[in-house]
Order: sequence, then structure tokens, then C-alpha cells
Amino acid sequence: MEKIILGGKETFIVAEHHQVLPIWQSFYKQNGIAPAVVTLDHHTDTLPSFSRISAQNSNFKLPSNLEIDEILEFLQHDEHIDYALKSGMVKSSVIIAHTQSEIVADERITLLSDGFLSDEIPLNDPKLITYFDSALEDEFLKQFELFFPQKPYILDIDLDYFKTFRSLEPKNFSIFRRLVENAEIITLSREEIWIKLLTFEDSNFNSNYVIKRLQKLLN
Repeated sequence: MEKIILGGKETFIVAEHHQVLPIWQSFYKQNGIAPAVVTLDHHTDTLPSFSRISAQNSNFKLPSNLEIDEILEFLQHDEHIDYALKSGMVKSSVIIAHTQSEIVADERITLLSDGFLSDEIPLNDPKLITYFDSALEDEFLKQFELFFPQKPYILDIDLDYFKTFRSLEPKNFSIFRRLVENAEIITLSREEIWIKLLTFEDSNFNSNYVIKRLQKLLN
């Protein structure tokens, strides 16, 4: 885990998304209150916890008395939000995702997507690049603003949310800046493989680049 400052906030960086759980748990234990979580992500990450390992082993039962780092071994990167809610370390989740899902494991998850992406849009469609360029723009985020939770909340960003260089150079980003300013802490997940698979740019567009651009934008 790495630690930096973004917009004056302690920011914790992990490799895979489910690895944020020890950080969220630590915040909960230190402050005695379960925060909400606001997530920006390409994927929805709304699957039931332990669903993949249970599919592989129908007799799977989570061993008792495990520490959170040990529990991570049984979770995948799209099952952690359900676990965080069920365990009580967070109280609610708002997810702004580029994709949609029919599976939402917990009623305390609010999944937000404008429905723009579909199988009918080819990957080389210029409108797709324009859409991803707007990831931090007020014009894009304002449609979700009413769903943002009250403080305290953790701002959680999976870096595969960003697909283009332009997406990290917003012209108007007051909504995103407020999300940062009102957050208790920030968690970032690199998800390097997914960035490589999803980006429209060359190999220079990676998690290090995204983090540096966020620092320039917010610091």
C-alpha cells in the first residue's frame, strides 16, 4: 500500500480494488462510525461476496476468526463492497460506473449509470471517446449529484474509470473537487491490467500517469 495526499486528503493506493477493505475497516475502527462510500469505476463491483469461490466449491464456508487481510484471499475485486456492507464497516455505497449490472448484492448499494454504453456502440465510435473524455466534467457528473451521501464518506476511485488523456484534463470539475474536499479519506486502486485493456491511449496511459495527473489537478 502507498500513501499520498490528494486535494489535502490522505489517499491510500492499492493494486486491486478489494484490497481497500483493510483501509475502510481501519477508518471504521478508529472513528467508531461506519462511513458511506462513493466509488468511481468502470465496472459495477456489485457481486455478492465470496460468490466466485462458492461457485468453484459449493461447500465453501468462510473460516471463523480471520483477520481482514486473510479474508481478502477469498474475495475478488468485484465482491468487496457487498462484504464491506455486510460486515458493518461501511453503511452505504454509491457507485458511478460506466457499465451496468443486473446483480446488485445489497439494497444499500446505489448503482448509477447513464446507460450510454451498450453492445450496439462499436469501440471505434468517436462518441465513445467523447463520452470517456467527460469522466470528471461537471456536465457528466451533475446527473448523479443528488445521490451523493452526506458526510462522512470515503471517496473510492478505481483508476480504470479513466480511459483517455483528456479525461484527466477537465475544463469544469467543481463537482469532483467537492467530492474530494468533503471526503474523509480517498482510496485508489490501480487495477493496471484493466487500465491496459480498456484505455484508448498508448502504453504511457497507466496507473502512474493517472495518479500524477490527479495530483496535478487537485494539489
